[in-house]
Amino acid sequence: MIVQKKKTSTLTLVLIASVSLTACSLGQKRSREVYRNLTDCSREWGGVDKCEPITDGSYPSGYYYSPYYGTRGGRIYYYPRSSNQPQSVPADKDYGTHYS
Repeated sequence: MIVQKKKTSTLTLVLIASVSLTACSLGQKRSREVYRNLTDCSREWGGVDKCEPITDGSYPSGYYYSPYYGTRGGRIYYYPRSSNQPQSVPADKDYGTHYS
């Protein structure tokens, strides 16, 4: 009796590992800033839609989180609340850089 190996499971595993490594390299370290008010957060990040009120009790009422952000290749990327896909911050902006 000849037993055949399943090559598809090996290929699937390799593809999953490859995708996982790529995803990790996009944002290995994500940071998030805290702002005392929505005005400061939206001014720095370019809109109120990028700021999230802090409601977990870790800061007083009225404080806001910036979006998560990270760097890759010297560029800053942020992660919108509605997506895990990084968005590039325009080169003429310095979002988050003076807080890091």
